[in-house]
Amino acid sequence: MQRLKGYVYFTFILTFAMLVGITLPTHTNAAPVSYKIEISKTTDKTPSKLYLYRNGKVIKVYPVATGANTAKIPAGSKVFPASATPEGTFPIVMKTVNPQWKNVPGTINGKPNPNNPLGVRWHGLNVNGDGGRYYGIHGTNNPSSIGKHVSHGCIRMFNKDVVELFNIVPLGTPVWIHTGPSTGVWKGDPNVGAKTSANSYTASFPGKQYFKKGASNKYVYQLGVMLQRVGKGKHYRVGPSNQFTEADRLNVQEYQLSQGFKGTKPGQDADGYPGPETWNRLVKQSKILEVNTTNN
Repeated sequence: MQRLKGYVYFTFILTFAMLVGITLPTHTNAAPVSYKIEISKTTDKTPSKLYLYRNGKVIKVYPVATGANTAKIPAGSKVFPASATPEGTFPIVMKTVNPQWKNVPGTINGKPNPNNPLGVRWHGLNVNGDGGRYYGIHGTNNPSSIGKHVSHGCIRMFNKDVVELFNIVPLGTPVWIHTGPSTGVWKGDPNVGAKTSANSYTASFPGKQYFKKGASNKYVYQLGVMLQRVGKGKHYRVGPSNQFTEADRLNVQEYQLSQGFKGTKPGQDADGYPGPETWNRLVKQSKILEVNTTNN
């Protein structure tokens, strides 16, 4: 009898809502997270800094080293003086772990080369169509240079800082570089990095079609970042990428097994291919959509 009363009451409320036009609450997915970077090239008296924006707000500030040539570059310039950090808005189009610099290897016996001038990470900027191979944001083997104007044009960071940045920003993130102090408002070209929406993470599971072997897309990269954050990235040799590989599958499978999923055969819950439940747990446990307000 009690169940019948409850059913009648619910039916009445639903009918009333339809009659008067009340919209009942529905589930909505969290908005994508968008990252942008500002690099403020300053005078010799004030160190240059890198500002990391999340959805329009500064969440991290890092000290950096910039080009030895501190001359202000006119807006719209396509040719940059030697040893000057270029100015404008450029997308990150390449991300590399332990990059090689000329004849200096990125690793020695499987470990980061302590003598590598590029440090342990490289974010290549697409400047004049160079594909991210000439100018970039990278680490250093000379931490005493941070805060100074000493580079050939790249942006140097402490190794611990560049690793943190590497694990936060995806490919496509726009980087605005300018001379002068920051106002805390990103004023770069809004069209850079916006066409592919590559600079955003999403809470919603995009679909299994994005995680087939050989598939290449931004969701694979987000998957790798989340796996690393929960400690399940040991099969990556150089970190996550946009291409779904066997390393991704093995890392996903280890995560699924750690979550109590059963069955490792194709089509079973722990086969190494993410589904909605795997994705939702990774989003929550990796905290990839949350703001990190720790300021360096």
